[in-house]
Amino acid sequence: MPLYEYHCDDHGAFSAFASLANCEQPSPCPDCGENARRAITIPRLTAMPKQTRIAHERNEKSRV
Repeated sequence: MPLYEYHCDDHGAFSAFASLANCEQPSPCPDCGENARRAITIPRLTAMPKQTRIAHERNEKSRV
């Protein structure tokens, strides 16, 4: 299950797991319980191991 970033207006950013089917749905803030919208973030590809990054690139190329 992917880990997504969300943003609560009162408590700021937090991460939560969500299924791909529910990726567009808001997530409850762990501090206040209010629904928080999903934040669009930049992938942290440089933090990924080189072999994993190469595998991702290969998968993207094969989809075309």
